[in-house]
Amino acid sequence: MLPELLKTSSIYVQEETYRGDNKKQQTSMGKTNHQNGPMTKPQKSKKHRKIKFVDPFYNGERKQIHQKTRQDEAPKNDDTQEIPRKVQYFMDNKEKFKQGKKQKFKKNKAKDTFQKLVPGQTRPLDPPPVFIQKKKEKERDFLNRVDNTTQKVLLQSKLSDHYGLNIEDIDEGDLTKKKKSMSKSRKEKLKHKKEKMKHKKHERDIDNKETEFLKDDIQFGEVVSAPPILTSKPRKAVRDEQFSKPGKRSLLLKEIILANSASSPNSSLRSSKREIGQTTKRKNLSMAKQQVMDAERQKAIDMYRLMKNKTVKVS
Repeated sequence: MLPELLKTSSIYVQEETYRGDNKKQQTSMGKTNHQNGPMTKPQKSKKHRKIKFVDPFYNGERKQIHQKTRQDEAPKNDDTQEIPRKVQYFMDNKEKFKQGKKQKFKKNKAKDTFQKLVPGQTRPLDPPPVFIQKKKEKERDFLNRVDNTTQKVLLQSKLSDHYGLNIEDIDEGDLTKKKKSMSKSRKEKLKHKKEKMKHKKHERDIDNKETEFLKDDIQFGEVVSAPPILTSKPRKAVRDEQFSKPGKRSLLLKEIILANSASSPNSSLRSSKREIGQTTKRKNLSMAKQQVMDAERQKAIDMYRLMKNKTVKVS
């Protein structure tokens, strides 16, 4: 029985909404069928209205307030338009300039209150704190705040004078140390020290350049069987024939031998012969001397062979 009634019947929901004083009332109806699907969301009733801010002390119609505070409306007459403020300012100044009147600027009263530097004063005075009682602040709290700030300023001035610092904020610890002026003797010492360091650096650079030439960069896998042979002299080397060859060097022993040979009686005979330490080739010798040297050479070879055979038999 109940399902049949639900099929034939329908539910209507009505709602009245108000949108302003001059607008008509509108009605909205919603129809749902349980057979087709679930019931739709019910519409809002009269109680679900937005709460607007209203002046409780105002008595009268709301239309008057709306007329007084009208904004962003279309102009009544397009022909009449107001001059922009900047254009008006430009036109006024143009007339003043033609008349020769100068624009007067207002003085900064807060800037004029500061005292100028007096002879012997190292830094300008800090601006005095301004005390204004806040809203809903009791008089007792206001006086305590004044007392705390004055004590803080006094402590700040004492610390800055004692330690020679410009203290900006005691709580945060912002400190700036004063720069001391150096004396003449100190400046001269620093100048001398800089010159000394510059000279040392120059010498160090020269030494480093010299050591670079002594280093030899050997690649991986490079093999050397003998030291390098210098076949030519350097370009700027001094050419002295006296010290070029070993036989021509003037040694002390050579000078003594030559002096003794010159003082001996047979020096005239030996003058034609070769000197001590000099050698001659075999082709320049006489036939008799060649035979003697060949015999001595053969004798030395035979003795060596005999010694070699003895050592082989013993082993």
